[in-house]
Amino acid sequence: MHALTPFSLYSWLLLLASAVSLWLACLGARQRQHPVSYWFAWLCLSEAIYTCGYAFELASRSLEQARFWITFEMLGGAYIPALVLLMALSYRFQRHPPVGVTAALLMLASLTLAVVMGDEHHHLMFSDMQIVRRDHLTITLLEFGPWYYLHLVYINVAVAIGNLLFLHCWRRAPHYHRRQVLLILLGNLVPWLCYLLFLLDWAPSGVDLSAFGFIVTGPLYAYSLFRYRFADLSPIAREQVFDAMAEAVLVVDGSYQLVDFNPQAQALFPELEPQHLGRDCRLLLRGLVPPLGGGQDVEHRLDQGDHHYELRCQPLRQPNGLLMGYALLLRDTTERQRLLLQLRQHAEIDELTGVMNRRMVLQMLEQAVSAAWQSQQPLSLVLFDVDRFKRINDSQGHQIGDLMLRQLASLLKTALSAAEGLGRYGGDEFVLVLPGRDLSGAQALAEQLNHLVRQQLNLTLSLGVTAFAPHDTAQVMLRRADMALYRAKSQGRSQVCLADTAPVNGDLASHPMR
Repeated sequence: MHALTPFSLYSWLLLLASAVSLWLACLGARQRQHPVSYWFAWLCLSEAIYTCGYAFELASRSLEQARFWITFEMLGGAYIPALVLLMALSYRFQRHPPVGVTAALLMLASLTLAVVMGDEHHHLMFSDMQIVRRDHLTITLLEFGPWYYLHLVYINVAVAIGNLLFLHCWRRAPHYHRRQVLLILLGNLVPWLCYLLFLLDWAPSGVDLSAFGFIVTGPLYAYSLFRYRFADLSPIAREQVFDAMAEAVLVVDGSYQLVDFNPQAQALFPELEPQHLGRDCRLLLRGLVPPLGGGQDVEHRLDQGDHHYELRCQPLRQPNGLLMGYALLLRDTTERQRLLLQLRQHAEIDELTGVMNRRMVLQMLEQAVSAAWQSQQPLSLVLFDVDRFKRINDSQGHQIGDLMLRQLASLLKTALSAAEGLGRYGGDEFVLVLPGRDLSGAQALAEQLNHLVRQQLNLTLSLGVTAFAPHDTAQVMLRRADMALYRAKSQGRSQVCLADTAPVNGDLASHPMR
């Protein structure tokens, strides 16, 4: 093989571009555990081989030399379209492309390389090849064979799909990642457009400009490497993590400026739009006041209409610990709150009447007695039942009896204040806990309720009333109220009896007269 002609400026530029691509390939290989970085490294290596080969082709003295360097170029050039597409797929989906797709793309590229290596015998790639000297450059004039046109289609389809994928990523990326994706897109577009100029015979002196396009690609990748940490190749994997999270996520800086949000956040706050990035989220979302401050991970509840959310404010820090902003994670707890409410109702509410069940009304009484011990505020208790309720059940049926109990409970609730509690003690027997009422006030209320029930429901009540005395317990008050209720029954029913405040002993009695 004859010696090469002295390198021109073009060849030196191509060799520089090859060195930059080789350096980027090494950097990418250091992070090859990331799918995008893996294919990025192979793409840069292929570009380095291609630009290096073309630099030597431009300095060739003979057709034999030119043919050798064209074959050398194709060691990288044949794989560039496949690697662009594989890198785009891995960037789009943040994982390696399917094995079948990878194998098909690489096999087509390898087949092209095999055709080029044997082209001297079958001329499927280039039907004719000559060299001319133009402006101190060796230009190889090629007549294309049938395989070249197949490879031409393969190049343009693969690169076009790859760039469309990057364009899709650019459109969906947050504003601070868009520049990174744009640099990748430009790095791929420039050599492709240069190649199209060569195919259209618009290139000066017939030079293949695609190799010179990689002179631009290298600096673009290098700039993104240092300015936007492109070699880390770790923008938020939006499709796999950020966008797919069940929680609504808003990213804000320390001044409440909105930096990013995912689709779940936009579903929760329909007023959110991409153009709102950079604005104060408190102005956009009136119901949202993030608990920022101190750089601590905090949680609180957020209610938006009929929906309930847990709001977690998680600080975002740089590796050196400097606070950058916050991620606000909102988890919809509406269904959980509904289930908890149902469980609470089953545990605390009497299913038939809708008032407190026995356990809850006794618990309220215990708490009221404890408060009365400490504050010495008045507290009264009323124990009552429906007169001759058994006769109603026997003559009209249990469904009518249940209906009357529901109507009774509903009517009584309207006559009580929010601090006063009504609970079903058992059967047709009810308990009224009356914090803040003394004995005379409780008696007046009992008389009023009996009159209301007689008037509205045509029923009568027997009521026993007692008031808290020093050293009373809940059980003592219940026993006194029960004894007063027994007297009301024995004295003719449909009346209110006050309890004797003398100490009582024993458990609650069972009164057959009820």
